[in-house]
Amino acid sequence: MGFIKEKAELIKKRLIVLRGSVSSKFIPLKEKLAKALPYAAYFPFIGWFFPMYYRKDDRFFMFHAVQGFVLAAFFFAITTLLYFLTALVPSGGGIIKFIIVMIIYLNYLVYFVLAAAGTGYIIKKTEKGIPFFEKIAQRIEV
Repeated sequence: MGFIKEKAELIKKRLIVLRGSVSSKFIPLKEKLAKALPYAAYFPFIGWFFPMYYRKDDRFFMFHAVQGFVLAAFFFAITTLLYFLTALVPSGGGIIKFIIVMIIYLNYLVYFVLAAAGTGYIIKKTEKGIPFFEKIAQRIEV
């Protein structure tokens, strides 16, 4: 019985040593997410939520979160309007539907380019907004 107690004590001591050495290097996933996700403020359609959740007190990230929200809401509204517009086109208007669908794809392209520009501003740590959307975002208080 003494042999088992000795081995159990030895294992406990090794675990304590391991915990001490690993804990300084170990960063919980929640902390990693709290550092990385605010940079996703311009991620298509939902990215603005992450800085608002993880960095509520940081003015820089909140600025870009609001910019991302306004950008996503604007392009979502435009795309939704265009989709409903295709439903109003009569069945013989194939070329009109094709043009509307091409405008929708162009809308997505513009959105992704502006989102990439906004992400570039975050990476450069610049509090610069996207020109048209910056004026709209200034009206929103968070």
